[in-house]
Amino acid sequence: MTNQTEMTDSWSWMEILREQPEKATECPCWGEFSPMEWMMILEVHPQFAAKCPWEEFDGYCWSALLRAQPQFADKCNWDELDGSYWWWLLDKQPQFADRCAWDKLSGHDWALVLDFMPEAVKHCCWETFTAQDWSELLRMHPKFADKCQCWDEFTEYDWERLNELQTQLVDKYSRITNE
Repeated sequence: MTNQTEMTDSWSWMEILREQPEKATECPCWGEFSPMEWMMILEVHPQFAAKCPWEEFDGYCWSALLRAQPQFADKCNWDELDGSYWWWLLDKQPQFADRCAWDKLSGHDWALVLDFMPEAVKHCCWETFTAQDWSELLRMHPKFADKCQCWDEFTEYDWERLNELQTQLVDKYSRITNE
């Protein structure tokens, strides 16, 4: 038998509702769910949306929920999403690119976005890239090499990683940095 504490614990109820949504009428803690718990419920059972306190969601919760349930976009506070949440959302739901706050993306975020959404290059802020970000991006997309302004900042590790897939870039640009 389950004790009373377990029966009113919001995390336990979130798990129950994810697996057994038919128990919704028995749930005593609708007003106690954290934004994370709401996100976890709604990503599998959007029918409970009317009970959700949307204004409490942070960027992570919005990104995770919209990846699974893009129909909640009209409820989203887009300002809550930072660069890492944007790339993660766009990876699954590229239709939100027109809402993206591109200026929030770091070089690392940009390297990830350009890997799956090369058309976003028109928004790219190249100066946010570190040498490590460049090394990652250029491993998969050597066509951006002419944009890189920090070849002389590459570490031995950056060069090694780049050399694994793009020897031609290492041959061309490592000579420049050694001159």
